[in-house]
Amino acid sequence: MNNKKTHGSFIEYNNFNSCKTFGLQKHGNILSLDKVNAIYIKKSSEEYKGLQYYVGECITERFNIEFNELILSWQAHAPANTWIEFYVRPYLDGIDEKWNKWYSLGLWSESNSPFPRRSFGKQIDSIGEVDIDTLILKTIGKSFQIMIRLCSLDQSITPVLFSLCASAIIRNSNNFNESNTIIKNSKYLNVPPLSQLKYLAGELLCSPTSLSMVLNYWYKKTGEEKYRKGVHQITKGVWDKATNRAGNWSFNTAYVASLGLEAKLIRLSSMSYIQKLLDLDIPCIISIAYQKGELLDAPLESTTGHLIVVNGYSGSSIIHANDPAAVFNRVQRQYNCAQLESAWLNGSGGLTYLIYPKQDYLNLIDLLFYERNI
Repeated sequence: MNNKKTHGSFIEYNNFNSCKTFGLQKHGNILSLDKVNAIYIKKSSEEYKGLQYYVGECITERFNIEFNELILSWQAHAPANTWIEFYVRPYLDGIDEKWNKWYSLGLWSESNSPFPRRSFGKQIDSIGEVDIDTLILKTIGKSFQIMIRLCSLDQSITPVLFSLCASAIIRNSNNFNESNTIIKNSKYLNVPPLSQLKYLAGELLCSPTSLSMVLNYWYKKTGEEKYRKGVHQITKGVWDKATNRAGNWSFNTAYVASLGLEAKLIRLSSMSYIQKLLDLDIPCIISIAYQKGELLDAPLESTTGHLIVVNGYSGSSIIHANDPAAVFNRVQRQYNCAQLESAWLNGSGGLTYLIYPKQDYLNLIDLLFYERNI
């Protein structure tokens, strides 16, 4: 059985039987602590408060994909007194051909017990650094491995990892120059608009506000009450203690995945992919950045990083979006396709939150990339 699906720079890993593990149980696409063979250790570092806990470890095979940026997303269950740690190490070619160190891409839990979820700072060395949730290399890595640690204070309680995704790209400044996307026909999804400005410190809440819009869209479409989430609920569930922010991309999608939806971080290379998703009734959250005058009609004059919901397109190269940075009655916006595509691809390398109910879109990744490479 294939343990992964690879599409260009995107890997969907949902069968852990080929991993090297200790202290874990593998059941196809489920990874949990082995209650008998998990290792009991104590860490004295400040982050771990001298805790003694049980741990199991999984190291994936080597993924031969060249990259200089990498981000992870996952679906997991980590109840109180458990957590999951994620690490990546790049392989470098050339004179000093070797595996580099393991970089931490976050500690995930669904509660604040025994400590809050958090990222682990920049971890800067001569090879690269971590920008909150993204590994950024100074040169091109030839391949990488992922390590996952499942941890629990109680031998009878285990976190569970269901799936793991990696999006790895070679990103240069201003990869995108001119749009080749052609808008044909029209499509509009009724995603309920919501402004981040109505909340305390709302200028920092574009990600949970965008998530709330998309989750409530799926609530209305499916009737699943668990998708009906407000911005405060989501902010609490994605908060990164290290940054004191709610914008950790991996934590945002992990929170949604814990509700039962598929939620993946993926880098796309053209607005035509967004059109394809909209045609399937799937709205998309995209990360954008732009300078003054580069995105007309935007509520923010400029931004180094902002998330919006794309929910439609129409003739004359118009993209419809809910922009949470606007006041409530102006959240629904129409952007020029080429301008928005540039702000998205140059601003974040095409970073997209892909959120949908799995039972309705069983082969979405295959369908999205059929006969195309990202």
